[in-house]
Amino acid sequence: MSIGVGVVLVREETPGPGERRFIKAISEDPRFHLCMVAAADPVETARPTLVDTALRLEARVFPAPDRVPTDLPEIAAPPAGLPEALPAGCDVVVDFSHDPAVLSLAGAAPEGVWRLSAYAPDAGLAEARDRAPVTPVTLTRHRAGAPPEKISSARYDTKFLASRNVAQIREKSVQIALQALAGLALDGAPATPDPTAGPARKTDRVNGTARPSFASGDLPGYGLRTVTELASRALMAAGERIGRRPGMFELRLGHGDGLGFDPAASVPLTPPAGTFWADPFLYQHDGTLYVFYEVYDYDTRRGHLDVGRVEADGMVPLGTALKRPYHLSYP
Repeated sequence: MSIGVGVVLVREETPGPGERRFIKAISEDPRFHLCMVAAADPVETARPTLVDTALRLEARVFPAPDRVPTDLPEIAAPPAGLPEALPAGCDVVVDFSHDPAVLSLAGAAPEGVWRLSAYAPDAGLAEARDRAPVTPVTLTRHRAGAPPEKISSARYDTKFLASRNVAQIREKSVQIALQALAGLALDGAPATPDPTAGPARKTDRVNGTARPSFASGDLPGYGLRTVTELASRALMAAGERIGRRPGMFELRLGHGDGLGFDPAASVPLTPPAGTFWADPFLYQHDGTLYVFYEVYDYDTRRGHLDVGRVEADGMVPLGTALKRPYHLSYP
């Protein structure tokens, strides 16, 4: 028996790539059926008008890439508001709006209302402002008369542009919800909250304190850091065009065990021009030691996986192990 999934979008807003990716995945997977798509009012924020204006301008000048198809099933054309009651067979509601009114549906869905923190109004902004290394995202379940439960979480490398960071965590984090639903379908039991998580939190925290919201006074510093980063990236791009390898990683070969290995005695493995090698994974088979590794191509800005044979004094590349029309890493 398939799991009924309801979706709540934001009223009068075009679904973003994350919402479209989620709806398409649910509608095309036989383990699930899309039982409802509804719309809720947008959540008002206390964010200053100046910050809103700056972020809209940034998103217009540097639009986030959107490669997700726009065609959706007919049911994904949402009505003007929320239903008075859930349709029969709706087991869980995934709420992308964060409108408090949606929580009224929690008691009618056996698995409650699920929310990704990436879709909260201010999510991802403070991390970009602070140049935080990662942006955390949490999937929580809301049930009638109970505090929110953390089901799972993930962390994403922070984009230096705030608008890009928001777009990234929203598109990528839908995979958390899809994985949790897949687990629900596999186990045939309610999703289990993370036992190590503690209570769900609404905000990212730094040294135990809540990260403050993006304020108007943050704009000068944020703008200066953004211009500096853009200039640095322009210099890196110029270096790539003349054959340099900015930001490259390096593979080195050495011998020894975990305690006796001397990194200083290792030797570099030199990749072809216009590429770098990274993320090695060793695999021994029939007495031969192989290394799988990422090959990053500066022309395509994508990585693929190659394999080589490790010898006493170097590595003999054997060719491509896996290549796709998108970036691959960490074999």
